[in-house]
Amino acid sequence: MHLPDTLTRIEDWLWNNAPATARELAPPATDADLEALRRTLGVALPDDLVTMLRWHNGGGDGDGRMTVAPGYAMLDTRGMAAITEMNRRVGSTAPPSPWPAAWLVAASSFTSSYLVVDTADPAGAVFTFDWQDRAPAPEPTWPSLADTLATMLHTIETGVTPDGFPVEITPDGHLEW
Repeated sequence: MHLPDTLTRIEDWLWNNAPATARELAPPATDADLEALRRTLGVALPDDLVTMLRWHNGGGDGDGRMTVAPGYAMLDTRGMAAITEMNRRVGSTAPPSPWPAAWLVAASSFTSSYLVVDTADPAGAVFTFDWQDRAPAPEPTWPSLADTLATMLHTIETGVTPDGFPVEITPDGHLEW
């Protein structure tokens, strides 16, 4: 499925099933937002990431922020830059650094675990990284951000996460998983 179609279906599903989460989605990223992210991190942004950010520049600021995978909230461009830079600094103080310059945090669990896009990979492979393990998942979790979001769409439409847990909607209309 084409990424813009996936994003449209995700948003339609949110408005129909988790309207509080849909209302909290941030507006689209501007050219200035994207340029600031590129300049701050010194990496080329994969097309899928740009497409996602032009859809919504983050999953919102409230408790019901949208998660692109169970427990991983979609960050805005400022959050991506700040958390990626923080991880680069942390990695540089504990050689050998497990954090290459090409990695960009796209979503966060707000603990020590992240969904990372490898900007050096032509498709922008996505994997999980947890500082407790000090290593990424052995293989990319998804070959691209488009695949990550297609998995999200399948999960919310079927109501079951890839790990078999139910997708839940709170009484006030927030998506939880």
